[in-house]
Amino acid sequence: MNTNQIIILHIYIYIYIYIYRERERERERERERERERERERERQAGRQAGRQAGRQQAGRQAGRQAGRQAGRQAGRQAGRQAGRQAGRQAGRQAGRQAGRQAGRQAGRQAGRQAGRQAGR
Repeated sequence: MNTNQIIILHIYIYIYIYIYRERERERERERERERERERERERQAGRQAGRQAGRQQAGRQAGRQAGRQAGRQAGRQAGRQAGRQAGRQAGRQAGRQAGRQAGRQAGRQAGRQAGRQAGR
């Protein structure tokens, strides 16, 4: 093997190595791109989820508000009802009490009157 052949062989080897390395780099770039795409997808999904959560939050807020409103309304209604009931009850009680009192008073009065009458 003379010098020229050796030089040519070396050149071939170098060319092969270069080509191989280039291919490797290309593959690496492709992988990187794929990863980037994946990340982008993830981000997109994240955004979507965020939006969903936002909507849900708003919904919950509205729900709470409505709940409170309804609660207040119902409370007021029930309060009024109970108040009326209690008022009636108390009125009856007071009426009875007053009636008894008046009856006693009248009885005493009549008794006294009768006593005086008899005394004369």
